[in-house]
Amino acid sequence: MKALHDNILEKYPDLIIRRVRMIDFADEAKKAFQDDSFFQISLKKLKNSSILFIDDIGVENASPYVIESFFQLIDYRYTQSIPTILSSNQSLEELTEKYNAQITSRLMEKCKSIQFTGKDRRQSIRPSF
Repeated sequence: MKALHDNILEKYPDLIIRRVRMIDFADEAKKAFQDDSFFQISLKKLKNSSILFIDDIGVENASPYVIESFFQLIDYRYTQSIPTILSSNQSLEELTEKYNAQITSRLMEKCKSIQFTGKDRRQSIRPSF
């Protein structure tokens, strides 16, 4: 995901391209209970970026507030037809269970699913202890 992000950024330096890990997005959403204004500024930046990369959706602990915030982000980008690139190790069915059908139906309609098969390259570069 990072390589794709960097490649697009290199070819189109004038675009506003953002990349966020879903676990970091969830952490920020949870902190919003103390300072919602900070999160709303971050959410607005994600909503309005030219291209948004969201990495590892489905790995976070998704509270109702995280799910609602994720829906706001996906729905905004969906209705505005703004490119969003997502990655997950989970199936669409697992994502529907974790979030809800509102989110996954928007992803199904606007996203092209590409399944990567083969060995996890991260497994082969882990240091042995």
